[in-house]
Amino acid sequence: MVSLGRLRSLVLMAAAILVVSPPASGQTAKSGEAQPQLERKNETAGGAYAPKPRDRGPGLSGRATWGQGGAVRIVLLQWPPVGEKSDLRMRVRFVNEGQEDFTLEPADSWAVRTEKGTRIGASRRPLRAEASSAAESITIAPHTAIEIELRLADPPRQTIVSLEYRSPRLAQIVEARAPYLEPTPRLLVPPVYPQSALEAGARERVRLSIVVGIDGKAEQIFVLSPPAEDDAYGFRDAAVQAVHSWVFEPALENKEPQRGLYEDTLVFANSRITRAVFPLPVVEIALRLSRLLQESFPASVVPLPHENGFVVNEGVRSPDDRARARAFLLRIGEESPGKSTWISIGSMALQARTTSAGCSCADWAADPGSPDDLLQRISSSFGVDPAQVVTLAPQGETLLPSGSPEPEASGRWRRDTLRRMLRAALQPSGAAEKEDLRPSEEDLVRASQPLLVYGDVRPPEKITDVSPNYPEEARSNRVEGKVILEAVIDARGEVSELKVLRSIPELEQSAIDAVCCWKYRPATKGGRPVPVYFTIVVEYNLKKTESPTKKG
Repeated sequence: MVSLGRLRSLVLMAAAILVVSPPASGQTAKSGEAQPQLERKNETAGGAYAPKPRDRGPGLSGRATWGQGGAVRIVLLQWPPVGEKSDLRMRVRFVNEGQEDFTLEPADSWAVRTEKGTRIGASRRPLRAEASSAAESITIAPHTAIEIELRLADPPRQTIVSLEYRSPRLAQIVEARAPYLEPTPRLLVPPVYPQSALEAGARERVRLSIVVGIDGKAEQIFVLSPPAEDDAYGFRDAAVQAVHSWVFEPALENKEPQRGLYEDTLVFANSRITRAVFPLPVVEIALRLSRLLQESFPASVVPLPHENGFVVNEGVRSPDDRARARAFLLRIGEESPGKSTWISIGSMALQARTTSAGCSCADWAADPGSPDDLLQRISSSFGVDPAQVVTLAPQGETLLPSGSPEPEASGRWRRDTLRRMLRAALQPSGAAEKEDLRPSEEDLVRASQPLLVYGDVRPPEKITDVSPNYPEEARSNRVEGKVILEAVIDARGEVSELKVLRSIPELEQSAIDAVCCWKYRPATKGGRPVPVYFTIVVEYNLKKTESPTKKG
């Protein structure tokens, strides 16, 4: 078996023979004339809709049973500290661990107890995720969970030690006071994309509920959506098969392992990874691959010895399309000691364009076939066909999974650094910074998850504004309202990612075209620039169009 240290030394050997010089770069698209502002734009520190990291913070738990198979667990996840007067919200998670529906009723009552026995009442408030209001019933199906928000009637003067829940249906008081940690994945495997779905260009989101045993393995997996009759390509089976290989940290109550429920959604979309297994030892593969990359992409390879991989900044691949740049991501590892090696290949493409707001932006572009093309080149160079080839669907922030059980952080290379690298490749020759064209391993793999703007994180400040256009068709049809976007403002103050949270189809692209061109003074934490999630509201108002005003 080849050790990780030996594998890293092989990658370093490749680094020693690479010639360092910038790749060929292209020109950015020219900006058009800026349009006059006709809408109001507002921003908030936001992050409310942003994808949150997996939270295994301690909570307080209680459990109740009823009937023949009813069981519900209540977990108090968040509560106000002593002395808090303005924010009296609490987060409570209801987990239906039984075989019967459980219903939260308007007549249910809530209270907390402090360390000195003081009782403080609480009331239920609706969350964005809830379909109903606080005055309506909420039914929780077996093997599912829901979070609700409570608000204390008075500020706590002592430490809160328990939550009391009274339900007429249960005919008992459920007290959540035992220290509790929810189950969370420790080692993950991405699902394999079904071949028929690849051929049809199909996409899907599979929502799962997983019963995690005390040994950290999935005891039962329930597919909540899509229904079996709507799954023509086998997405459900692919998701279940992947989760069966996961390893969890089990739930802990009073530090003792417990069976627990974990929910997740696996996404099958445009992001795809080609994984091939070659019947050659990893030492031979590492040296051959290093030589091939050096010959095929001179001076464009960034070795990542600690990740056992490479980033290839191919840059602008075609003189006829100088607005598109591409990079390849590669990882290698031992499949069978001394016998076979796996290679994971991904690609990322950035497309520059001139927006309707008259400025130049760059968007991630689908590039699904490129990893297969590079694999063919690798196979031809090796003179050996791979013994196995599958297409993986990477999840979350992981860009390049290995296809074997590994921590969630593995293969989570920095999207913002890759974006900066490709934007530099799109610039005219000599205009880009050398460190942007060939970033260091630290810049590519160092953890830099965008933060939420709260506490000691100072929000970004907009310093360059570009006004959106009011689309003529939308204006003629009297379409107005708010488009809500979730942005990632990177550590340089650039809008690096945009996600639509609330869409008005006729206005959505106009909002994206303007916001992607805004520039910020970056958010800071402890005086250092940091990337953050930032919620932006673009409001289109026909009355204000006739008398333009700027706010936000």
